[in-house]
This record gives sequence, C-alpha cells and structure tokens, in this order.
Amino acid sequence: MTLCGAVYVGPDARILFGAVLTAEDGEVRVGARSVVVENALIRGRARHPSIPGDDVLVGPHAHLNGVRVGDGCFLATGAALFPGSVAGAGAEVPPLCIFIQ
Repeated sequence: MTLCGAVYVGPDARILFGAVLTAEDGEVRVGARSVVVENALIRGRARHPSIPGDDVLVGPHAHLNGVRVGDGCFLATGAALFPGSVAGAGAEVPPLCIFIQ
C-alpha cells in the first residue's frame, strides 16, 4: 500500500496490498468502512478531489482519477473513472467499464 500527499482514510476502512492512493495534485478522502482492494489506484486532482464515500468497494486494478463515488458503491475489477466522473449512491460499475464526464 502506498499513501502519498493529502490522503484521509475513514474509520474501519481498509487499504489492501499494492493499492496506491496519491493526493499530490488534489485530495483523496476514503469513507468509513470502505475497502480499496489490491492494486487499485485512487488519484486526487486539483480541480477534482477523489472522494469514495462510505461502504464503497473498489475492486482490484480499478482506477479512480478525480471522482466522486457515492455511499455503498461497488466498483468492479478494472473499472476506470476519470476526472469529474460521479458514481451515484449504490451504483455498481461493471468490470472494464470506463466513466468519462
């Protein structure tokens, strides 16, 4: 696991082996009880902080880049969300799905 810059990890959240949360350009805030699985990448942007809400599961090899993710979302293996994207509460983003604003 690598945390770099202005990264906040909420209570009871878990960041697993190989995950990278980088806030060198903008904030990253992981909500309570969320899980960031192996080899996922969450990157904050100056204009678009990355904010996964509470009870979010970020699957392996998922890539979140300057996004807002509502509470209770499931982001499957390899999902990619790009700057300005929003996944509403309870959304399920399937494998290899790309969100672009």
